[in-house]
This record gives sequence, C-alpha cells and structure tokens, in this order.
Amino acid sequence: MQDRDRVLRKRYLYVAIDRAARYVHLAVKDDETTASATAFLADALGAFPFQVTPVLTDRGS
Repeated sequence: MQDRDRVLRKRYLYVAIDRAARYVHLAVKDDETTASATAFLADALGAFPFQVTPVLTDRGS
C-alpha cells in the first residue's frame, strides 16, 4: 500500500476464523513480528463471544 507520501509499504493481514460459527476477527498490521502476532491473538481471543480451545495456524504461509 502507498502512504500519504506515496511510499510503498507492506501491510500484514492477521485473521482468526471460527469455522463452525463462521465468526471472523481481523487486523491489518505494519509488521509480522512475534509481538504483533501475540497482541492480535490476545485481542482476537477477547473478541470471540465464546471460549477458544484449540488454535490452528498456517505459520504465515
């Protein structure tokens, strides 16, 4: 994406999906660091209206 100064910057889409309930939580971040992923997961777990037990990942692929 380009910012206001027309500089191209990468953005990273973080997505959490409950396949049974079809509930989705997403965020766009400036980086793909462990801190960003951890913060997203904590936010997603707090946003789901139910308890999340297993977490499956695609390891960024």
